[in-house]
Amino acid sequence: MMASVWRSSNGWRVAPYRRTSKSWTVDTLLVVAEPYFKSMETAARCKPLAEDLSIPRIVAVANKIRGPQDEDAMRQFFARAALPRWSASSLLMR
Repeated sequence: MMASVWRSSNGWRVAPYRRTSKSWTVDTLLVVAEPYFKSMETAARCKPLAEDLSIPRIVAVANKIRGPQDEDAMRQFFARAALPRWSASSLLMR
């Protein structure tokens, strides 16, 4: 699911992302991917879509990493796809 995330006076807000318009400013698109080729391939396909919508930054979020092999595979794949990668599971393991 794609969503718009912004900070308001009451904290962080998330709303389903349905469209872009001139009244919206999206500066980062987070794409959640799992360590399966189809999932990573789908995440990589989001990059040209984000560029078409003039979203300046896209980050792949690595999810459900089970070990070093998954992490290495995702790191290599996203390096070839020129997508920055961030791992949520590495923060949870600390």
